Amino acid sequence: MSRPRKAPDPTRHTPCARCHEAYSPAVLWPEGVICGYCYMAAKRFHGTCVICQHDGIVPGITPQGRTCRTCSGITLNVGCTECGAEEELHSKGRCWRCVLKDQIRQTLTGPTGQIPDKLAPLAAALGDMARPNTVRAQMH
Repeated sequence: MSRPRKAPDPTRHTPCARCHEAYSPAVLWPEGVICGYCYMAAKRFHGTCVICQHDGIVPGITPQGRTCRTCSGITLNVGCTECGAEEELHSKGRCWRCVLKDQIRQTLTGPTGQIPDKLAPLAAALGDMARPNTVRAQMH
């Protein structure tokens, strides 16, 4: 379950170029000020760019559809330094999945320094979950 949004505050913030609500700004992109909520959604949006057909993170929005970082002119780091996937990053340039798999290894490693054979299917299933950030949050 996601956290509820704070109320917009037009006395303190410029309206977001995407949602048009006055939330705290996160970035300034070619289309204007983007609030934190729209920024988080944009850096998680997977799809195909309507201009160049790039398949991956498509943070840009045009009347024709979603666009990649290159075609939209949006600067956004989404390349995992560990696995190379184009994903939202968690820490140290690594995606949520790599961070989760590392945490699973640390949690399930036995005295041999390896995940016991009996736990390997569990480790694989957790590491391959559709939303690794959700799984990692539940492990804390």
